[in-house]
Amino acid sequence: MFEVNESERIENLNLFRTVINHLRNYGFLIAIDDFGKGEADIQKIIELEPQFIKLDRYFSINLFMSTQKQRFIQLMIDFCKGSSQVILEGIEKSEDLAIAKMLGVPIAQGFLLGKPDLLENIYDLLNTTARFVHPQDVG
Repeated sequence: MFEVNESERIENLNLFRTVINHLRNYGFLIAIDDFGKGEADIQKIIELEPQFIKLDRYFSINLFMSTQKQRFIQLMIDFCKGSSQVILEGIEKSEDLAIAKMLGVPIAQGFLLGKPDLLENIYDLLNTTARFVHPQDVG
């Protein structure tokens, strides 16, 4: 996996896209890291067509309390359908994990989960968190 870091400014996007395509030819998957922070923007998603978009941990902190963050994450999931997968970084609370699952986040990572994994593979943790937050409690 080759991650495009949010702190790197790309001066020549055409040249960078050529390099990314060469990496793809060698089997690399492409990810944009910490989307929503620094230089990671919509233009890079459109131009680089990454397989993964890693949303900055800002979006997962107190996700269960923020309808704005929930709406943004849903927007990104809808935008990425069929082209990229969203990874939500920074899951530290079970309440935030439950909301991420409810929103349809396909992949998450954070101190609560350990290494990045498909949410559907974390059965025990998801079953435990389901009793903490109910969709009707989310405002």
